Amino acid sequence: MKEKRKYRGLLARASVFAVLAVMLAVAAIPVWADSTGSSGNSEPYTITFQDDKGAELAAFPADKDDTWGPAGTVSVRSTYYKDGRDYDIVKGGLAGKEQKLDAGSKELQSGARQNVEGNMTFVYKQHTDSSGAQTALTYKCMAEDGTLLATYTDKNKIPSTLNSGSKVYARSSKANDSKDPFVVNVYYTLKEDTDTSYTVMVQYIDDADGSVITTRSFSVNNRQHTFIAPKYFSVSSSGKTVGYRAVGDTTIIHKVSDTTRTYKMHYKKLNSNSGEPYNWYILFYSSDTNKCIGSDTVKVKAGETAKYSVQSVLSSGDTSDGRKYTINKHFADKTLKHEYSDTNHTAYVYYDPEGYENSSDVKKKDINIQYVNIADGSVLQSRTQTVTSEGNTTLTFPESFDAGGIHYLRVEGQAASVDYSYYSPKTVYTVYYYDKNNTQFRKTVITREEVQEVLINGPTTYRVIPGITRTVASNTDNGVRNVLSANDASGAPIAQTSAGNINTGRTSGTGNTASETGIGTSGTGNGTSGTASAGNGGSQDVTVDGVPADDIQTPQGNINLDSEKDSGKSAKVIPLVIGGAALAAFVIAAAILLIRRSRSKRES
Repeated sequence: MKEKRKYRGLLARASVFAVLAVMLAVAAIPVWADSTGSSGNSEPYTITFQDDKGAELAAFPADKDDTWGPAGTVSVRSTYYKDGRDYDIVKGGLAGKEQKLDAGSKELQSGARQNVEGNMTFVYKQHTDSSGAQTALTYKCMAEDGTLLATYTDKNKIPSTLNSGSKVYARSSKANDSKDPFVVNVYYTLKEDTDTSYTVMVQYIDDADGSVITTRSFSVNNRQHTFIAPKYFSVSSSGKTVGYRAVGDTTIIHKVSDTTRTYKMHYKKLNSNSGEPYNWYILFYSSDTNKCIGSDTVKVKAGETAKYSVQSVLSSGDTSDGRKYTINKHFADKTLKHEYSDTNHTAYVYYDPEGYENSSDVKKKDINIQYVNIADGSVLQSRTQTVTSEGNTTLTFPESFDAGGIHYLRVEGQAASVDYSYYSPKTVYTVYYYDKNNTQFRKTVITREEVQEVLINGPTTYRVIPGITRTVASNTDNGVRNVLSANDASGAPIAQTSAGNINTGRTSGTGNTASETGIGTSGTGNGTSGTASAGNGGSQDVTVDGVPADDIQTPQGNINLDSEKDSGKSAKVIPLVIGGAALAAFVIAAAILLIRRSRSKRES
């Protein structure tokens, strides 16, 4: 009996352990789920400033790692100034649980900061004197070093910027510290120290000789900016193409407060002797929509010829549009080949969706060809050429033509013709010409810079082909470069290019660094700004090779740096491991008990 009670006790203890372990696993699930963003409170908070009538003065994003107070990441002070009005704080705290606050509150003393634990609201009341009437005040506009810049008695006339001699000052965040109740100190700092809208240059440098291959730019508009440079890109002119591979990291994270205005990204020139493998991309296109529906990659090694056997069927789960496809007859049973020395790292394979009336018919489509005046971007002539699926079509571009009584010549660096395949995503060709009497462009050469591959290291690693191609006019005499257009894989513009010169030949001396006019998105008003969620709960602008991320369609869809985190996978497994351990403990205990019972019977 004692032996049986012993075994039963062992089983009972194992059972208790199992139950406790399961309870622990269940209780832990919300914690791990919170780390993945699927539940818990990982969403960003909002800190709101409002007046005593409920009108919003300002709102700021924050998360659980932020702090509030005079020294917090979100600055909360006893006074607030907006639109020429001074406000005093009256209460604040977690939304719905605000407490009374004033200038004497410990939470608002210099250097104080508290953790943000949820949405918070701070209420301010317009400043008045003891009688309840608005105080007649003198406003001293001063530099932060105490230099008096100007004096105002009407607070509505206090400017956001002040000129003093050759310097320009902008309103500072420094609070009023006047001891005189009838004087308000309004502080200013030099505008170049506070201006949150400016342009930053990125130079792509040849690692061998330090020369500038090309330049890009991005605009900072009061938000953090992430600039992603290509891992591979190529430069083509006069039938010659040179490839470049990035040396080191290709991502720049630029905060608004950062003072750097020029970055350098180093690249190594690729040739048949470089010996470094690269990715060859096979893009799957729909015969129906001429859109990318998927992709595959092949690693190409030095001295080898890579081969790719095309898939005959794409299931609905393998395509971006969720449709089922079969290989187009022109690609059936084909094996694609790619030599290491080939400069074009992209191949296209076309598929027919279910129900597509295709394969035996000869298909036709129109290609738009436009002749553009390099001087002002106007279209001088345009024509449409019909191509068929029966074979390649030669597209020719004249060396010269007359329009409006002016004789135009084709700008150097452009091909006189191209062999066009019906199975190509490109449907727009732009060729640049100049007035033969305009001497400015006689020494100009057209180059085309094409992104071959971009590597994005966010929470998840992406490899994408944005298909960005820039057309650049370069003056061979003085090195001045002018970006004419940026286009996607179809040849259509993906952004509007402002006129502006780039001087890549001179990168030293004052006022002579390389500069480029940025590419702005049509209709968004955001300059070069694409948007993506930032990991810190706020937002940021994102550009890929200087083009807004939101404007770039890739085989994977729009670029999103905040996709599902890799760490979430292991986090979700942990509760299952604990639960499994509990079950295993229970099973082991039961097995021990059975073994002991069996031995007892044999011994007896």
